[in-house]
Amino acid sequence: MEISRDQPLVVAARRAISEVLHEDRNVRGFPAVSDASNFVSAGVPAVIIGPGNLNMAHKPDEYVPVNEVTNAARIYAATALKLPNITLSDSIQQHRSVPDSDSKGHFYSASIPLRALTGGSAGRQRS
Repeated sequence: MEISRDQPLVVAARRAISEVLHEDRNVRGFPAVSDASNFVSAGVPAVIIGPGNLNMAHKPDEYVPVNEVTNAARIYAATALKLPNITLSDSIQQHRSVPDSDSKGHFYSASIPLRALTGGSAGRQRS
């Protein structure tokens, strides 16, 4: 999956990260599996952002420092506030290949996925 650095979601996310963490992060590929490729395949832009250290994922002593979870929540909110004004119905109409409900009538959110890794702390110190 690949996304342009100029895509509004990428620009908004980078600005939010800079605002919350007071530093710039490099835009790079994510060396693991995520659901983002499903969104991109359907024409919905996606970035992967989130707390933690990928080297600690899926291990018996896996953890994420609380301050990183808090910062991730702030980044998600700031990213959403920095996105261009697009309504939910506009987003669904623009990406018609994304169903808004299944055969049983369960509604799917058309929100843009903003989860995964921003780099996290490399140390084992817990907050």
